[in-house]
Amino acid sequence: MRPSEHGIGVGVGEGVPDCSVTGVGLPNLLSFGVCELARGDVLAGRFQIEAVIGNGGSGRVLRAFDRESRMLVALKILRQELAGEAVWAERFSRELRVGRAISHPNVCRVFDIGDADGHKFLSLELATRGSLRSDVPKNDGRPGLPLPSRAWQERAADARAIVEGVSALHTAGIVHRDLKPENILRMEDGRLVVTDFGLATDPGSGPGTTIMVGTPSYMAPEVVMGDPATARSDVWGLGVVLHEVFFGVRPRWKVVGRGYRRYLRPEDVKTAVECAVADLCGRCADDAPDLRPASAIEVLRELERALLGKKVVARHVRRRMVWSATAVATMAALIVVKARFTNQAEASSAQVAAAVAGQVLQPTGTAADWSKGSTKLASLGGNLHCYAAVEGGAKVRVIWGTPRKAEDIDVTTGGRAPADLLPETYLDGCPALSPDGKSLLFEKGSETGSHVFLSRSPNGAAAKQLVRGSEPQWLPNGQEIVFAVDARHAAMFSIPTGDLSLLSEPKGGIGKDMFAGLAVDSTGTRLAVRYATLALDSLIVVYALPGLEPLGQVHVPFSNGPLRFSDDTVQFSYESSTGGTQLASADWRSISVRNIAAFPGAKLDGVVAVNPDQTVFAMARRRYDLWSKGVNGFSRITDDGDSLHGAYSSRGDLIFQRRLVGGKRAIFVRKPNGNEKQVTSGPLDLTPTFLPGGDAWLYVAFDRAEIVKCETEGLNCRPLHRDASVPGFPSVNPSGTTVAYVTLMTAQRVRTFSLARPDEYRDLGPVGGTCTPYWTTNKLFWVAETTSESAANWVEIDSEAGRKTGRIQSVAVQSQEECALPEKVLALSEKKGESRVLTLAEDSAALLNFSSPRALGQNIAGR
Repeated sequence: MRPSEHGIGVGVGEGVPDCSVTGVGLPNLLSFGVCELARGDVLAGRFQIEAVIGNGGSGRVLRAFDRESRMLVALKILRQELAGEAVWAERFSRELRVGRAISHPNVCRVFDIGDADGHKFLSLELATRGSLRSDVPKNDGRPGLPLPSRAWQERAADARAIVEGVSALHTAGIVHRDLKPENILRMEDGRLVVTDFGLATDPGSGPGTTIMVGTPSYMAPEVVMGDPATARSDVWGLGVVLHEVFFGVRPRWKVVGRGYRRYLRPEDVKTAVECAVADLCGRCADDAPDLRPASAIEVLRELERALLGKKVVARHVRRRMVWSATAVATMAALIVVKARFTNQAEASSAQVAAAVAGQVLQPTGTAADWSKGSTKLASLGGNLHCYAAVEGGAKVRVIWGTPRKAEDIDVTTGGRAPADLLPETYLDGCPALSPDGKSLLFEKGSETGSHVFLSRSPNGAAAKQLVRGSEPQWLPNGQEIVFAVDARHAAMFSIPTGDLSLLSEPKGGIGKDMFAGLAVDSTGTRLAVRYATLALDSLIVVYALPGLEPLGQVHVPFSNGPLRFSDDTVQFSYESSTGGTQLASADWRSISVRNIAAFPGAKLDGVVAVNPDQTVFAMARRRYDLWSKGVNGFSRITDDGDSLHGAYSSRGDLIFQRRLVGGKRAIFVRKPNGNEKQVTSGPLDLTPTFLPGGDAWLYVAFDRAEIVKCETEGLNCRPLHRDASVPGFPSVNPSGTTVAYVTLMTAQRVRTFSLARPDEYRDLGPVGGTCTPYWTTNKLFWVAETTSESAANWVEIDSEAGRKTGRIQSVAVQSQEECALPEKVLALSEKKGESRVLTLAEDSAALLNFSSPRALGQNIAGR
């Protein structure tokens, strides 16, 4: 057994391990009183002491012979001055509960707890060959060190044993909270066991504590920030331990640009197996919790694939990429990613590398106005979420409104009836009916991300989780699906075999490409995937099915509407420079794009050909206007349908962003007398806010990834702060000294910087919502941790301490308000008598019938 700063564990011949951090009992840990038990003594009339084998800050460890069981055991003896403290009694009780609850060869057995002869103690399985630390020298990840001298198969066997032990804990709902080599022991027969459950959270111990406990080098970033430990935080420590087992060093990361950490493989890693294992370790130790595997159970599955040299696909998902209210109004410039990032997959086709990736092709030809030849099939009084043909094209199924509703609309009569779907199938994402109409795919979000479910009933009953991901679509054979893995990848999954194949990323050096939609052709031989780029363009890549070889790619204007095949081309919609939407056709073979149809004054939200001679369009209109809310309620500020993100200065000036014809976004200022002036020229100037006093203001130049500061008088503007992850929603504290913002690309994180030192920022951790941070004091602010159509979950952060305070609040979203605020912020605003500026959205949609023989082609698949 071996000593530990926060307690005592099981091991032989150990040195002093990494210092552990705990928020309880620290003063008492600074001194050590030697226990009076010695060789030859008998404890509780049962345990004959043979040797003292370890000393620790809270007690010591003895080897003893148990006269009742006739076996050697390890005894953890708690220091007498700690034995009366409730927290230590609870730790011993917790270790007993956990050790007894798990019966697994890779989890240390805990036999009994006792209190006799003035000593509180535990009896445990005795480890005679030390801990894993003896095989894993301490190393901080310095480059250039050789791989461990032990055979690869020995390292792999140890890794499996460790993961299997932690998997057993996670299966029982137990979070270890202090995984490290010192807490993994080697038994006489050579097997490894996970031990030291004094900090573990078992199912009966209630919510995880927010006190920071564990060993810093093995603690997940969110736990350091004050979040409760979870299975995903165990996975972080597990990733570090596995990296040490296989490569002898802790993982290293490199900051790419500003603030984006990329895992670096050890220099000596060469083979396919080593690369796959290294990538898995790096992903387990990702800073963002929901980028990691959900638990050790999932790590075990991925480890087996990696040890076969197979590219490990991250099955964890941060939800599919969606367009926030801001994003829709700003040409989806502020992309809200529900997924974070996994390993970088490279394209394997020389054809893709040779394609014209950097040149944005503008559609040629005149687009016919197809809205004039259409008749209205149905009006929808809200936002349209999903749209698909069912019953062989006789009906169109729509998911619309807030809260969501599901209806089937007859394409001949316009008759409407509730769709035969269980509500859970359309609360997140869009359900997809199988080609034979007998099965249903749908996605459902949870705290661990988004999951794809499969039901063998068309209404979604008795569904089972299939994979982690979003946006599922069937292949025509009804046996395979394609879906979004994360914000940058799509994949194909075989239902009969369970095989999952990741699509290669596009090449061409066009920036961080974000997955933005997919479509399958009617023959099931081609897959089109659209990526959005930081340059606010789109890249359409066509892959062969089922091999997933890239066939070609076309770089087109930004598109976030429907994507579908028509014969040998891919059709997409884009915003017209004169307003409205145009439908265009991209030929990835000849690398050309041509216009097909125009829809003036509205957004094309969907296209479904219900038969060769009839097509149904979904047209949507979304207006954004500014409203003020004060003690007298709401009052409208703008009525143009293209204004959002406003703020008042203390002098009564209003600053806001407005969408211009052609898709540009610019900043406007309105004086108290009503005079209005455009003060920036775009192309994408967003989310302005005043500094206290109103003498200056900030805005985000999205295309340059900069926060810009401007003087109110004279409009002298200069770049203030740059972040490669693209800053958004800047907010200034009351004293005007510190700015908080949320990154919009890569992983969404909340960061702060001082106006006195704008070149430096402080990263305060991941978030999942895109709302402006709101300061309540000079050091405290609230930030939206997650947002949905119906609720926003806010957390309070101490900017000086660099961590969450523990205060959280869930706020219901009403009236399509962009970001509903927590009560403390509202109370502060009311106390000051301030009028808040809100962005409210008004949605309307309609289905239009269009009859034109084969006007859109027949090869149509997808939603």
